[in-house]
Amino acid sequence: MSQRLARKDPYQLVTETILAHLERGVVPWRCPWNRSIGRPRNFHTGREYQGANVLLLGLLHFASPWWMTFRQVQERGGRIRKSEHGAIVMKWGRHERKEKKEDGTENRKIMFFLRSYRVFNAVQIEGIEFPQIDGGARLDHSERILRAEAIVAQMPQPPAFSEGRSAHAYYRI
Repeated sequence: MSQRLARKDPYQLVTETILAHLERGVVPWRCPWNRSIGRPRNFHTGREYQGANVLLLGLLHFASPWWMTFRQVQERGGRIRKSEHGAIVMKWGRHERKEKKEDGTENRKIMFFLRSYRVFNAVQIEGIEFPQIDGGARLDHSERILRAEAIVAQMPQPPAFSEGRSAHAYYRI
């Protein structure tokens, strides 16, 4: 993402990112992150990113799921490699503001905000040890089917599976 996009309205940034990928023939909402390393997450907090941030970070296809802000990198004694650029993520929240009325009473007003900021991937950071990602064993098709059937068999109220035509809505490839 360019510097130009960082100053834009966060909603516009997400829209332009999606449109740019669609123009290249990439459907961005089809699991944009690398499944072998997992969803993007903040190394400092350990929390997975949510919402549009999963899309924005996953579409960059870094080899690590770990991300940190510039300040978080500094706090841990690391540094960003030269010529590296951060990725834009969104933070929304709310805060309460108290306003005094003319009669002296206070009125509480809840304000919502949306702002963007930059994060850096572990491969862009030096001086911090990140955990290695175990991509897990790749299972063949029959093993995946057996594991899925075992999960369904343990459900107290498993979903009903049927093949063929039906008067009900269903998924068909």
